[in-house]
Amino acid sequence: MAELRQVSLDYLRTTAEGPILHIKTEEDVDTWKTTQSWRDYAIFLRRLTDSVVGYYLPWRPETLSEARSTSTLMARF
Repeated sequence: MAELRQVSLDYLRTTAEGPILHIKTEEDVDTWKTTQSWRDYAIFLRRLTDSVVGYYLPWRPETLSEARSTSTLMARF
């Protein structure tokens, strides 16, 4: 499985300039697809997708406390 690069919090604190809009055109998207950031994003999406394989909806809680916490969570949406 592909590995995500490690980015330290110190690096982010000292070098990150904050969010800047760089993708404004289709050409910008094509350029982004050649970057390490795109590869990291693709790996993240793949891992997220793989993490739900085998889980089916509707999901039923196994315990009453699980049902309560799920209904509380769903009430937020």
